Amino acid sequence: LRDFAHSDRVTIPAELYVLADLSGCAAVAASSDDYLIPSCILNATVSGLVSRSIYDKKKLGADDFHGCVYYGQFIAHDLSNYFVDEILAATGHIRQEPKSSRDTGLSRHQLQHISQTLLHRIAERYSVSRQHYIKPGIGEATRVLLRREARLLLLQDSESEASLHLRWLAESRAVPVELCNDLPYCAVALIKEMHND
Repeated sequence: LRDFAHSDRVTIPAELYVLADLSGCAAVAASSDDYLIPSCILNATVSGLVSRSIYDKKKLGADDFHGCVYYGQFIAHDLSNYFVDEILAATGHIRQEPKSSRDTGLSRHQLQHISQTLLHRIAERYSVSRQHYIKPGIGEATRVLLRREARLLLLQDSESEASLHLRWLAESRAVPVELCNDLPYCAVALIKEMHND
């Protein structure tokens, strides 16, 4: 950020800004709703050539927590502006001001409490040794089913249209699905634990 501020004369606070924050970790979030954000599974070529968040001790400073990678080598394949233009064209008929907010209105502290309670409960109920094997939310569950070896998919509502793709992915990969009506999120995926993790 310092380099960007110096080169472009724009100062951006060193805080996390996100579209959706289920767990209350970001400084600023547009929503705390659990919904699938397409770029969370489409990655850098529709996200300004910026990766998802990563933690790599070799690339981060001693005081850094998470970072991201800029993939300048893929500039010829960047579809970010096209992606945004297509979304705008598809949603142009929608009024500028929504009729009602879908956001839960919960405080960051409340969201953090809900998230931590869920992680502890799931870890205990399913004998999960480390919380990073628990991936709450539709976006994270989608990533697990696409890119990891999933152990189990938990769904809040087995008939929800929002989880249709998750049910299809789970079935196609022979991942068990369990209905869990008391989930605070639409979906939670458990990653299969490997002994060398």
